[in-house]
Amino acid sequence: MGKIESGCCRVGDKCIIMPNRTQVEITNIYYKGIERDSCVCGENVRLKLKNVEEEEISPGFMICDVEQEPCSVGRVFDAQVN
Repeated sequence: MGKIESGCCRVGDKCIIMPNRTQVEITNIYYKGIERDSCVCGENVRLKLKNVEEEEISPGFMICDVEQEPCSVGRVFDAQVN
């Protein structure tokens, strides 16, 4: 389950899972338990993907459009904990 942060996706779209750069294809989209052909920004959806197993995806991974510049991967970050 994840939130569409920008854009949209459709069944059949080719994507890249970041940060491991695995190329996948969206085979099914579920919104509120109902199968759909597409989803848009702001929706919380469940995607079924071709070419990857569920165990290979961890919290925080992102799915990016294969035709766009993938999101950058940071190795260091600054944090202030109160």
